[in-house]
Amino acid sequence: MSLAQWADASACAIFFEDGTAAEALAFADFPSKFSIDQLPCASDVEAELCERDMLSRLAQFVDTLPPRLKTIALRHYWGDETQTEIAKSLGVQRSAVCHSLRKIAELGRSYFRLN
Repeated sequence: MSLAQWADASACAIFFEDGTAAEALAFADFPSKFSIDQLPCASDVEAELCERDMLSRLAQFVDTLPPRLKTIALRHYWGDETQTEIAKSLGVQRSAVCHSLRKIAELGRSYFRLN
């Protein structure tokens, strides 16, 4: 596979549910292998691209947090731990975790320019 074919396959992969390169490569034979109703509408593709961009930016934001705030954010928002559970494991009051989450939200608003 040439570099150009690989780039085309990678670009086309967003059109497929599982995003596999094999299906994207098959896209080159579109008229014979796929029907137009198998492609999502443009708004679905745009929404997926926007979601990927936002998730990337969110990950970048979380990486900018100081280690303790990063730990609290990951455990609370992605680990589904309660403030009480986090506080107990860190040996602090729940109010300290609550304050940290407010600080994270404040930093997030600033990072994403939502102030």
